[in-house]
Amino acid sequence: MIESQKEKRMINLHNTIKREFTNFLQSTESEGKKKYIELIERMLNNSEHLLTVCLLEFHHFNPEICEVITNSYYRFEPVLNEAFTDFMHEYEKNH
Repeated sequence: MIESQKEKRMINLHNTIKREFTNFLQSTESEGKKKYIELIERMLNNSEHLLTVCLLEFHHFNPEICEVITNSYYRFEPVLNEAFTDFMHEYEKNH
């Protein structure tokens, strides 16, 4: 039972990280434009495969989640990659 609760908390945390990272990619602005949307469009147009994200911007967006990620980056890197991949597929489908 305890293991099950621990697993549920981890699943909830993963879902929260995915949701918040996706929201960050969708909403972060620079000079009045959606910064990461523009970078993603450039990636798609140039067949690039690497997106650099400013950790400080993510910290301003959600300091609590940013701290969780930075304290255990290698644990959560796959969650960030999954969120990014899902976001890219959804973006390509809709644009």
